[in-house]
This record gives sequence, structure tokens and C-alpha cells, in this order.
Amino acid sequence: MRTDWTHSASARVTRARRERATTARRARASAVAEVDGWPVAGALLPDDDPFYRAPRGLASCVPGRIISVRPARPRISRLPLPVTAWQISFRSNDHLNRPILAVTTLLIPRTLWGHRTSSPLVSFQVAEDSVGSAFAPSYTMVSGRGFNNVVDVAQLAPYLLMGWPVAVPDHEGPHAYFGTGVNAGHITLDGIRAVQGLEQGGITAGSPVGLSGYSGGARATGWAAQLHPSYAPELNVVAAAVGGMPADLAAVARHVDGTPFAGLEFAVAQTLARAYPKAGIMRMLNDRGREDFRRIAGKGQVDILAHFGFRRMIQDVTVPDPLVVPRIVRVLRMNKLGLTGAPRAPIYDYHAVTDEIVPVEQDDETVRFWQRRGAHVVAVRDRLGEHAEEAMIRLPSVIDFLQHRFVADPFQA
Repeated sequence: MRTDWTHSASARVTRARRERATTARRARASAVAEVDGWPVAGALLPDDDPFYRAPRGLASCVPGRIISVRPARPRISRLPLPVTAWQISFRSNDHLNRPILAVTTLLIPRTLWGHRTSSPLVSFQVAEDSVGSAFAPSYTMVSGRGFNNVVDVAQLAPYLLMGWPVAVPDHEGPHAYFGTGVNAGHITLDGIRAVQGLEQGGITAGSPVGLSGYSGGARATGWAAQLHPSYAPELNVVAAAVGGMPADLAAVARHVDGTPFAGLEFAVAQTLARAYPKAGIMRMLNDRGREDFRRIAGKGQVDILAHFGFRRMIQDVTVPDPLVVPRIVRVLRMNKLGLTGAPRAPIYDYHAVTDEIVPVEQDDETVRFWQRRGAHVVAVRDRLGEHAEEAMIRLPSVIDFLQHRFVADPFQA
């Protein structure tokens, strides 16, 4: 009787806490100023913001269909950027082709590129590298908070200075799936469809589109480029630039296991457990593994790296090597680039041979897969360089690559 009473009391306390938290969130939401019927962008976390909630009847909408639009004010810290910006929610499909609501942010520079009557569009995929919706770029760019805000805005600036409108999709989707390839590719392509449907900044249905991203953003970019011919063939994607690309999750996991960057492995594993429950990842965890998955939930890149550095996955599981378990192998192959298609647009693939986070060999393998299927890939390999350093070193050549494609110059290998 005492045990039952204690359990019942504990349940009542937990329920009361949840009710108080819900009431507090509703109070915050009701106190936030609104624009066009929506809370001001960035005033609420995505989990509390009704703009991010899927409406009834979403499944009846075609992928890329605009659901809602609201103005946004991207900023770096407290300083607003000199752009006109919109947040767009739209229908997309997840990794299992189920309908989801996704969000992209369109940034339009004050001075547009003058080489065409219709403006080109860059879809830039940032490295979200998180397992929480609070780190989606649509939120971090307008809230002006945290490490992601500074990094994301700094990466976008060169494209905006060229006069190119830039779309930045929340490519991890509503459930913050870090590493699921098809999910990221679908959201990126449907985000471009939605931006073209908005018809702002001189963007039309026929505008040339360039894809770009580095590291985790390159993974989303690579999947979008690979899925483009089959999933969104009507889009005029003319180029894609990918750098430091983690194309093979298994190879990257073995590379970072036990290193300062081991947290990335844990975050992807936690994502795959949520995205593919039938794979049985949760059943392979020991007590420490279950606690680690609980602790990492909702975290961003800084916390993930800080709290899981130098860890080994073997410490969290009950099997000798989870990467060779057949059902895990199947999930990893489903998320490996190069096995099921190839881009139609020319690819600029750059990578430092000495990359300490993402091994170059697995990227080389993807390039070979794509080339065998007829893709045109320029692979640039820098013999020296760190992961973060490579992004800065190669940025001018990425801009040059996209510029040449936008003016329809003959592609030079």
C-alpha cells in the first residue's frame, strides 16, 4: 500500500509539473507580439511557436506547398542584418515519405545580382548538428543567440554580398533528425519549391538554383543533389558545392569514436534510434547508454561535444560492435550517399586530406559512386588543413563555382 501510494503521489507531482509548464508556455505565447496573426519570429522556441505546428489536412498538400509565411529579422547577436527576410512553412516528406511541416528562411539582399532578369537562388544548408529544435537556423538566425547564430550568419554573408537571395532550410525537420539523409534532402528541395512559390526577390520557377553546404550542411546538400533528379526534377538546380562531407555515417562513427568529437557519433545514434525504432537501437543500450541518450536529447553542438568528448560507443551498448549488427547495417546503408542515385547538376566537392573529424576516404568513395553513374564531379583535395579551416580556405572557390554556373558558362572540369 505504501509503495502504491508513493507511486501515485509521484505521478501526481509529475503531472502537476507538466501542467504548470504548459500553462507557463501558453502565458509566454499569449504575451508575445504578433505579426499577421503569428508570433514574431524568434520570440518563442520552435516547440512553443504555433508557426511550426502542422495543420490538419497537411497530407492533402503537394510537397513544397506553402502553408504559412511571416516576416523575419535575421541578426548577429543584437545587430540586424541588412536584408529582407521571410520565414516560410511548407509541406514536405520525411525519410519514410510521411508528410511533415518544415520551415525555411529566405534572405533577400538589398542589392540583387544584375546578370539576369530573374534572380538566381542559393539554398545554403547549415551544419545544424543538433538533436533539438532550438538549434534550427530559422530560430537561431532571428533570435541572435548562441554559437550557431554567429557561425550561420557568418557563412551566409559571402553569398548575400554577391547579391544572391539565400534560402536556409531547417533540414533536420520538426524532430531534429541529425544524420538522416532522405529527410534532409526532401526538406531542402521542398524548401526551394516553397521559396519559388513565394515569388520574392526576383525568384521565379525557372531561376537557377545553387546548393551549398559544409560538413553536416554538406551532407544535406549532397542528399538534395542526389535526390533532385527523381524527387524534384522540375527545379533548375545548376550546381552543388559540398565540403567536408560526411557521406558514410559508419565510417565517420569509427573515425570519431574515442576522440574529442565523439559526441557527434552519440547524437547521430540517438537520432537513428528515434527515426528508425524498428532497428532496435534502444534495446542494445545498457543503463549508461539509456542515461546518455536521455542526457543528449534536445542538445546542440556545443553541449554535445563538451559532454561526450573522448567517449566510446562500446561503453553504452550490450553488443561487441553495434556497427556490424545487420539491422543497424541496413539503416546505415539507407543513409549512405552514392548507393541509390547520382546528381544531375555539376558538383564541386572539396575536402582536406587531414580532416580530423570527417575522413576523406569515405567522401572519395561517394565521388566514385556518383561518377560511375554519370555525375560530373570536380573533387578538390587539400593535402593539409583542419575541418573548420577547410571551409574558409575554399569559400572563394565555392563562390566562383556558383557564379560561373549562374551565368551559364561552359562547365570547366
